[in-house]
Amino acid sequence: MKLFFAGLLLALTGCWEPKLDTPEALLQHYVYLSFSGVDAKELEQYFTPDFLQKLQEEQKEAVPNARQISYKNLHLKKYTLLSKLCETEKVCQLRFEISYDEMSPSDKSISFSTETKKIAVVKQTENKEWKLDEIDHLKTEHEIKKEIDVNPTK
Repeated sequence: MKLFFAGLLLALTGCWEPKLDTPEALLQHYVYLSFSGVDAKELEQYFTPDFLQKLQEEQKEAVPNARQISYKNLHLKKYTLLSKLCETEKVCQLRFEISYDEMSPSDKSISFSTETKKIAVVKQTENKEWKLDEIDHLKTEHEIKKEIDVNPTK
C-alpha cells in the first residue's frame, strides 16, 4: 500500500504543469522561470510571434560590447502585481514590480540590489492560451552594495 501511494505521489509531482489560464498566472510564471536559470530559448514559448520577432530584431541591433544581464547571478527577492487593466477579454496590461539582487560571481556576495517596475501586455491566442506581447520598462532603482573600483585615467 505504501508503494502505491509513493508511486501516485511521484506521478502527480512529476507531471504537474502550472495552469496558465489567466494573464496574471502567465506573467508570474514567466518572471519566476526567468530567474530560475532556464535557457532563454525555453522562455520563447510564452511570447506571441510578433513579440518574439521584435526581441530578435532588438538583439541584432544591440551594441556588441553592451553588458548583457546574466540571470545566473540574479536572485529574485520579490514579485508584485501592481495593477491589471483589460482593454478587451483578450488583451490585458499588467503593471508589476520585481526586486532582485545581483550576486558577485567571485564571492557570492550582493553587488547590487535592484527594484524595477514594468508593464506587460498579455494577449489571448485563438487556442485560448495567454502569451506575452510586450514588456516595457517604467522605472528602475539600483543600490550599490559593494565599493566600485575606479581606475583614474590620466
